[in-house]
Amino acid sequence: MNYLFVLLLAISPWVFGQNVPAFNGETHDAGEIPFYDAAHKISAKKLTETPAPLKSLPKNLAEPEGNWFVIKLPAGLESSEQEWFLQIDFPNIDRVDFYLPVKAGWQHYETGDEVSFSSWPVKHRIPSIPLSGMSGNTLYAKVSMASLVVFPLLIVDKNELESQVVFSNSYYSALFAVIVALVIYNFSLYLFLRDSSYIFYVAYILSFTLVQLSVCGIGQQYLWPEWNHATTRIALVAIAATNFFLPYFVIHFVSLASSHKKLFHVLQTGAWIPLAVIPFVFLQNYAYSQYILHFVSVVNMLVIFAIAMILTGQKNRPAAYLFISYTILFFAIFLSLFQQNGWIETNFWVKHLMEMAILFEALLLSIGLADRFNALRMENLRIANEKRRDQERFYGELVRVRDKEKYDLGKTLHDSISHDLLVIKNRLSNAPDLRDLVNPVMDKVRNISHMMHPYHIEQLGFELAAEAVAEQSFEGTETECLIDVNCGEVPEKEAVLMYSLLQECLNNVVKHACASECFLQIHKLKDSDGDRLSLSLKDDGVGFDISVEHQGLGLRMARYSIESNGGTMEIRSEPGNGTRIQVDLLLNLK
Repeated sequence: MNYLFVLLLAISPWVFGQNVPAFNGETHDAGEIPFYDAAHKISAKKLTETPAPLKSLPKNLAEPEGNWFVIKLPAGLESSEQEWFLQIDFPNIDRVDFYLPVKAGWQHYETGDEVSFSSWPVKHRIPSIPLSGMSGNTLYAKVSMASLVVFPLLIVDKNELESQVVFSNSYYSALFAVIVALVIYNFSLYLFLRDSSYIFYVAYILSFTLVQLSVCGIGQQYLWPEWNHATTRIALVAIAATNFFLPYFVIHFVSLASSHKKLFHVLQTGAWIPLAVIPFVFLQNYAYSQYILHFVSVVNMLVIFAIAMILTGQKNRPAAYLFISYTILFFAIFLSLFQQNGWIETNFWVKHLMEMAILFEALLLSIGLADRFNALRMENLRIANEKRRDQERFYGELVRVRDKEKYDLGKTLHDSISHDLLVIKNRLSNAPDLRDLVNPVMDKVRNISHMMHPYHIEQLGFELAAEAVAEQSFEGTETECLIDVNCGEVPEKEAVLMYSLLQECLNNVVKHACASECFLQIHKLKDSDGDRLSLSLKDDGVGFDISVEHQGLGLRMARYSIESNGGTMEIRSEPGNGTRIQVDLLLNLK
């Protein structure tokens, strides 16, 4: 966030009580002002008026407003056989007009953000001018900046300049390639997950990257080389976009709307202020909009940093990623400030610290998004598992209550009502016609009691009981049922479970299948896991679409009973092709 750095740079004389690298009318050399070339001595002095040698220049050459400086270069450069270049080692400077004395008069060069890159004398992102053909070692510069003048100078030879260009292209290509890869990756995740955090991350990183492209000069060199007065305005619009998307990213990233309503409204309001400033960026004098955007950037960053710190203390995992990234970003900002003031030695890492911090922030927030998604996924899994356990408890209780009621009702029918009917039958010994009417009623009550509570499992065993219930189910129907039951002895618990399931499945065939044939097969099988009871029920009925929920409560309860006891139940069906139910239940023969 170089725009924050620029604002901090502007206020640093009051904060730190020292001069920033700006000219204040005194003469400095490389030891007093942070010029980055330790091998050469450059002195500069601010002038209060147009230099006397340049007063005779045509009016249009002296029109740009700004501050005049006289610059004295090391003696002997003008007679050197090497090609030398003077650089302004601060790419985002508005405009600089250089005037070099040559034999024919004065050589004029213009460079800076307000000048189209195609007009620069040297095609390099760092503003540079050639010193070849210069007479003497004194030249003049007119510097125009909407903010505080930052004007560090550097002298390099042709070989160094060419190395800078090659390195700059390689370095920034790699840097922005990583950022573009992160953007594509997270945008793909947004298309898949439809989580707003990802799209705001993408928008934030893209707008932030545009700020960096403008600040480092790459944008002016490659994206809009023919545009005048464009770079600063593009940077300001990108800053406004960054300050719009960043708060909304934070709101979704740390789930601020649901956890802290007041902070949510503060960030949401702050996000729209920069957008209101954008129209003023395109005025001829955009300095005030620049100051407002810088101020809003500082406030937004401090508010977001405070929110990240508060939520990190409340064990909010995404906020921890935000807190770490902003801690490093603030460190990079202040270290860059120290470097610009000349308080620390300049090297590659210090010079590119802000860009490294931005790349680190993009990587860390991307990791934070992945961690957030994983945490949400685990939470959803936990909720699903808890829901499944609740359903299991619910069905388990239903099964328990149902079995108890069936047991009680079956016992009542068998022990009480059947006995009463027998008494009535005996008392009707003198009325044979009425006595004969009681017999079928007694048989029905006995059958119902056996259906409700299968006494005949205890009396006949599971194999004969299963055959009996299958035969009784299809009595009086048009469905022919083929029965193949060969399972021998079955433990009581598994026998009752399978018998209840069989009842439910047979009832469904009778009620819904409209089948002409039905085949029931129950066998005891052996495999590596031990003995298991296998039930297969097939019909040639109307079938149904298994993608649509058709299972009634009875079948659900039966399925739960089987699966909760280590069994499996599979239903295959399609409209017009009948239905097949396959059930396997391990037998506990101990």
